[in-house]
Amino acid sequence: MATPATKARPSALDGFVDLDRYPLHQLDSAAGKQLIEDCRKQLGVDGCVVLKNFVPAAAIERLEAETLRLSPKAHYNEGETNPYNSDADPDLPPEHPKNRFDDRTNGFVAGDCIDENTIIRRIYADADFQRFIASVVGMEEIHPYADPLADLVVNVLREGCQHPWHYDTNEFIVTMLTRKPNEGGKFEYVPGLRSPESENFEGVQRVLDGDRSDLKSIEVTCRSSSGVIHCIG
Repeated sequence: MATPATKARPSALDGFVDLDRYPLHQLDSAAGKQLIEDCRKQLGVDGCVVLKNFVPAAAIERLEAETLRLSPKAHYNEGETNPYNSDADPDLPPEHPKNRFDDRTNGFVAGDCIDENTIIRRIYADADFQRFIASVVGMEEIHPYADPLADLVVNVLREGCQHPWHYDTNEFIVTMLTRKPNEGGKFEYVPGLRSPESENFEGVQRVLDGDRSDLKSIEVTCRSSSGVIHCIG
């Protein structure tokens, strides 16, 4: 007698994530384990994982409509920042990275404005998605951020907004790209530039001075949504 095929259990992500390409609901399966292995390998080599077409084409228009609906609620911060989002250090020379400031304008929709029925909130809160991210970054488990304003945000970049070179304060960041930029659209970073043992200020200074020898660049010009897992380092 033939053994009946095992049915995949239903997933709350069905329709919002391409589960054929990214079986987040079956991470213990051969395909799920291969996905995690591939992501870990890419993270180890590049310091970043790109999940192309993470959201299926059928959900792209809804995803874009949701972010457009939320974008008028964005709060914009304008100012100057150094790579560490810190104050200047008068005891250090002007060329030191801590004393190198550039314009930064960032608009974001706070988490309490992103309702439970949006695609991004459903993905963010899903236990399978959280388990997947934890597995990729080498943690037993991760938990949602307790701050209701900053747990999940929608970044809105209007004309003239820019992000200069900077380090975020998180150990890792997960970003979902939802709209095609009018022009440009490159995410540039230098993996492994610093470590818990060394801030490598000399290396950071070289990047600020224009050294692109270790720079990596990701094109984000496609309309279909991609996910990016970026480890801070």
